[in-house]
Amino acid sequence: MKQRKKIIAWVLAFAMVVAVAAPASQAIVAKGSSVTADETEQEFVITDGVLTAYNGTGGAVSIPSGVTKVAASAFSGNPSITSVSFASSVKTIAAGAFSNCTNLSSVSIPSTITSVGSSAFAGCSSLSSVSYSSSSFPASVFSGCTSLSSFTVPSGAGSIPSGAFANCSNLTSVNLGSVSSIDFSAFSGCTNLTSISVSGSYSSSDGCVYSGNKLLYVPRGKTSVSIKSGTTTIASGAFTGCTMTSLKIPSSVKTIESGAFSSSSIGTVTIPSSVTSIGAQSGWEVNLIRGKSKSAANKYANNNNIPFEAIDSSSDEEDSSSDEEESESSGSSSGSSGSSASTSGSLDPSSPNYYGVEVISGIDDTIETKTIQVADDQEPFTRKEMKQYIRWNKNYNISFETEDGIMVKFAKGSMSLVDDVDEYDMRVNLILKYKKRTVDAQEMNSKNFAFELDYYYEGELPATAYVYVPIGTKYAGETLYYYMCEDDQLENISYGTVSEDGYLVVSQNHCSNYVGLSEGIHVKDGTPTTADGFDIRYLLIIAVAAVGGYLLIIRRNGKSA
Repeated sequence: MKQRKKIIAWVLAFAMVVAVAAPASQAIVAKGSSVTADETEQEFVITDGVLTAYNGTGGAVSIPSGVTKVAASAFSGNPSITSVSFASSVKTIAAGAFSNCTNLSSVSIPSTITSVGSSAFAGCSSLSSVSYSSSSFPASVFSGCTSLSSFTVPSGAGSIPSGAFANCSNLTSVNLGSVSSIDFSAFSGCTNLTSISVSGSYSSSDGCVYSGNKLLYVPRGKTSVSIKSGTTTIASGAFTGCTMTSLKIPSSVKTIESGAFSSSSIGTVTIPSSVTSIGAQSGWEVNLIRGKSKSAANKYANNNNIPFEAIDSSSDEEDSSSDEEESESSGSSSGSSGSSASTSGSLDPSSPNYYGVEVISGIDDTIETKTIQVADDQEPFTRKEMKQYIRWNKNYNISFETEDGIMVKFAKGSMSLVDDVDEYDMRVNLILKYKKRTVDAQEMNSKNFAFELDYYYEGELPATAYVYVPIGTKYAGETLYYYMCEDDQLENISYGTVSEDGYLVVSQNHCSNYVGLSEGIHVKDGTPTTADGFDIRYLLIIAVAAVGGYLLIIRRNGKSA
């Protein structure tokens, strides 16, 4: 009997020791329960109010009362949970607590949660429904949540940190509320984002973010944008990564900061003359800049070897569309003086080619002309750039216009690349004052000299060019004669009548050195002749004979005396 009592006493003592040794603050209970005092508490591992692990079967999870913090990575990578809600006792969600829970589709975060760690829900690719009332809004909190389509940031968030919505590829709209600062990397990789609403230190218009009169950010998913009236500055990074292909900048804008268009897909942009400063734009492969001649836009295009189209009327600048297709219908034909065809003067009808070919411009002015400005310090156009102009030439006349006003025009559909030519230097010097040069022709003198064209380009042109030469109204109505001047000799090219506004149209299919004379000198087989075709060599012989005869007579008379 005594032995039995001893055994019972030892068993009870052992049970008491085990009971004392077990931590009173930890509850580890069977799987599939909630945190009550019964077996449903087995789902969670909780220590001193901190939920450190989850052992449940997934589905809808409710963080129980009594928990004050969900520890870092507590649920990270769990593929079974589909929704999460929190008891009012929870104050903190640590960094990455629910990251990469790929089947988590909805979450409700109450205002009672005062601290949310970075990347708390990052990589939750199925997350599409979020109720978020906490004032804590950390970096990368929803990064990679590719099913999230819209989001409203709670009032009191204060700022939008880096990476908050990074790579949320299906996010289309976000309401930031009233915030004091925005790190725009929060939206990196949001390729379908088209609208941001914001107030406080910022404002929004057409889904874009502004600070006063400065355009700060254009959502990367927008395919077009209407810049707010009164905008004076386009900030660095404003269009970085944008996929829109064309843009028209309003006349209120004065400054385009460095990097405003970097790495964007904007291929055609209209820049008004109000813009006086354009910073460097790395990684921007623009096809065409449109603007006024001699503007900052023109200078930027020339300095960066970008095709430039002049729009020299205020109506064109204000109203023309930056979209290539719209510009086709609206038209922006040159309209420059001298764009009408010049016709030749009347010469001997029995010899229609006596001084070369009579030039009547082959440019149809009813077809829109795209003008490329050529500055005095213009770098040669590359083969790639010339390919672009040739593509335009399928639908337009093409005109290269120098600062002197010379227009080298190619008719629609006529241009093609020249074999083995990689650079096209379209600069031309217009010389209106005669002076003796190393390359000179004996038939040219100060009395018959009208002008000289000195082309930087040499050789065959992409097509027959019609060159509009602004020689001045003093020659209006007169016939001038155009010659190639090489090796101290002239070669007949063409002739024509100067228009009332002082333009002579000449044509050629290759470039060299050319002169325009006010009298016709016909060159046949290398022999210069007068306007009626008389061989100048015979005149020289007659003159020499006459002088010789005269001297002989004087000599004889002297002897007789």
